[in-house]
Amino acid sequence: MDRPGGYPHRPPQPSSVPFCPPIEVMIQPLLLAALAISGTSSPDPSEASDWLTLDRELMSLTAALDHHEGGPQLSGFFRSGWMRSNDASFADPTGTTGATSLEGMVLRQVRVNLKGQSGDYAYKLSMEGANGTFTLRDAYVKTALAETIDMTWGRFKEPFLYSAMVGDPYNMFMDRTLNGSQGSERMEGIMIAARLENIKMMGAVQSGISSLSDDYLVTARLEYDMVGNAFRKVQGAIGSEGTNLGLAFSLQDDYGLEDGERVGVEVEVTTGSFYMGLDSVTYSDDYDDSGDPGIFFTGLYGTEQAGSTPISVTAAYLFGVGDNPCEVAIRVENPNNGLSTRRLSYGVNVYDDILGQDGKWTFNFVELDDASGYRGHRLELALNLTY
Repeated sequence: MDRPGGYPHRPPQPSSVPFCPPIEVMIQPLLLAALAISGTSSPDPSEASDWLTLDRELMSLTAALDHHEGGPQLSGFFRSGWMRSNDASFADPTGTTGATSLEGMVLRQVRVNLKGQSGDYAYKLSMEGANGTFTLRDAYVKTALAETIDMTWGRFKEPFLYSAMVGDPYNMFMDRTLNGSQGSERMEGIMIAARLENIKMMGAVQSGISSLSDDYLVTARLEYDMVGNAFRKVQGAIGSEGTNLGLAFSLQDDYGLEDGERVGVEVEVTTGSFYMGLDSVTYSDDYDDSGDPGIFFTGLYGTEQAGSTPISVTAAYLFGVGDNPCEVAIRVENPNNGLSTRRLSYGVNVYDDILGQDGKWTFNFVELDDASGYRGHRLELALNLTY
């Protein structure tokens, strides 16, 4: 199964399982040997006919199995490594690792996905169990309404920001951007997505913070690829070809909040070995953050979202295209909520020369400071492996 982030011309890999020929190829020599042992007399015509009929049925069954592509496929990823922080409260700023110590080994994520096709419907189920207990993440069905229009039904991510929707192992850093962390909630609902040449539109109605009440989370998103294909499944320059430039605009309102309006803007650029990504979210002046289910401005990042415009800018450069290429990145983030808080992230990703983004070692150094003089930092070395 092709995976995002790998090389476009991935060489075939030797399988650890020996090739097993079709059953009719194995059974035919056995039948001929049985006929030869039974004597020199000619076999009964009716018995020969029965054997030929069985042979044809086996061939038909094998062909049917070879063309059946809708069976469930298992996939997932593993992210684990070592972490050290000078402040326990900064050891896990996004709430994803459960880390409370200043130093030690951390199992970031263990994800198991089950995907398949049933008739005209594609389905996905995913669970995560880094803490030892698996919990449901995705559970949705997708089907085509027209040639370029799809419908998704079930439990899925809100389609607000690209930095939130890109898969965890395909992010540039171990952490998402602050905006991406806030917009990566999974909720039950329905989504319609349509693509017209270089424009992609998405609209979703989900349960939102009020769950089963009649107040919904409504999201509308527009992506415009000005050049190439900018909003790929992978952040960074690895696997990218040529120059790609894209803009995206998103609107969202959670009617379960007294005021839940916010607007997102994103820019994605890759050209050669260079990558740049920007995301910004503007919250309404009366935004009701008292009931917001996100993890944006908790603890060290303050609690005030109303009227703020948090912004994140990521830049990276890819070195080498042969054995074990590496990508060096920097990210600057500012909540812009009046607390003068700033988060700086530095990272190096070393990619496997065969697996590409599906197998990488990541080193991150994250620093947080504010006007009060606080300065926290976190070191992390992790292995990201997608299967």
